Amino acid sequence: MGGNALKDYGCERVDLITYERIKLYVIDKLLPFFDKIKVPLSLSDKKDHGDVDIICIPRIQNIVEKIQEIFSPRKIIKNGSIYSFNVENLQIDLICETEENYEIHSRFLSWGDFSMMLGRVARLYKLQYGIDGLSLPIRDPVDDHVIEVIPVSKDLRQILIFFGYNPEI
Repeated sequence: MGGNALKDYGCERVDLITYERIKLYVIDKLLPFFDKIKVPLSLSDKKDHGDVDIICIPRIQNIVEKIQEIFSPRKIIKNGSIYSFNVENLQIDLICETEENYEIHSRFLSWGDFSMMLGRVARLYKLQYGIDGLSLPIRDPVDDHVIEVIPVSKDLRQILIFFGYNPEI
């Protein structure tokens, strides 16, 4: 998610070896408390990382307490359903999601720039594409504010076909 939430608490970019070691350690420690947990795909040739994004479906309610118990971080920042905390000097972003949105949110994060581009394409059709999939915002004709959002699809394959892209490539 950028790795900047905890920069005032000593978090910094780390090399690939440190990133991989901490990523595996954190997932191993958290695995018993989540129904699903994974790190979205990222570029394999990145030489350093500012954070580890972990998307999960929690099995527990007391996430802050569990993070504190397991990792004793210097700081935990909650922003919506995202918990940012440090392990050593690396920021961990624990992104809690529902079963319904888990896969599409993970794919959105995995495809980075392509996801952003697909969101721009969706706007051409007065649709929106994001972490919740493809949807149709209904706007108030007077002030143009969104008054309702109608889900269209959470299936990335169907979304790509809808926009004329070949999902097999």
